[in-house]
Amino acid sequence: MRRTTDWAATVKQLLSKGITAVQIADACQTSRQIVYLWSDGRSTPTGDNAMSLVALCNRQNMVIQTKLQA
Repeated sequence: MRRTTDWAATVKQLLSKGITAVQIADACQTSRQIVYLWSDGRSTPTGDNAMSLVALCNRQNMVIQTKLQA
């Protein structure tokens, strides 16, 4: 088993902190619809989007969520 980033939980945590999907989308240079796909777990950020999310989490003093994967 290995630990991977739980992007859905991470995005949900940002949203619960009062950061809007539009603000997350702007930070990642994507659309709010894509942010909702990430939060639902139907898609995952890659490359620059993932790095932008990490930077946003760091600015919010947030721990990035992880999960165990087989």
